Amino acid sequence: AGLDRMNPNGGTMAMGHAFGATGAIMVGGAVDELERRDGRYAVAGVSGAAGLGVGVVLERVVA
Repeated sequence: AGLDRMNPNGGTMAMGHAFGATGAIMVGGAVDELERRDGRYAVAGVSGAAGLGVGVVLERVVA
């Protein structure tokens, strides 16, 4: 992927790892970037305790 498709705000390492809030921070940042770039899709991935991980695909729908 080109740099124009990467997260310019950084991930959990750049933002700090606020235990229990990392997913909300990542999804909120992805939604902000979708609006700023007039994008349609975003993908966010977050690690969890005990080796778990979650991924989410977001779609921005403009009515």
